[in-house]
Amino acid sequence: MTADSHADSHGAAHTSTGLSNNKLGMWLFLGSECLLFGGLISTYMLYRGRVGEGPRPSQVFDIPFTSVSSFVLLMSSLTMVLAVSAAHKGDERNTSLWVAITALLGATFVGGQVYEFTAFYNEGMASQPASSHRVSTYSRGSMEFT
Repeated sequence: MTADSHADSHGAAHTSTGLSNNKLGMWLFLGSECLLFGGLISTYMLYRGRVGEGPRPSQVFDIPFTSVSSFVLLMSSLTMVLAVSAAHKGDERNTSLWVAITALLGATFVGGQVYEFTAFYNEGMASQPASSHRVSTYSRGSMEFT
């Protein structure tokens, strides 16, 4: 069996790294996410407690609600992985079960986002409509930098 026919039978081409391009891309994405969130968490740790005036984060954000919302989102990712795994095994019953649970968790997450943004809007944190002056100033400024 040649390398080309082997690549065709498995749907992946031979690479010099020994990893498929899909797997390498996923590892690069995960690494970049680790760096991004590492930077965000480090910045938070550096500036925590240095708030001068104004509201504290706990006064603006509902941390328990956000934590539950994040947990629901993570669990929907897990149930989707379980659905894909069941589909690969040809288990239609468990595939349907996990997809339904994923849809339910997704709807729960979206409902939570609607609730949270509605609360922000009711507290006066809505975006303001752009005036023609602000739009023209922004347009001119962006044209100068391009």
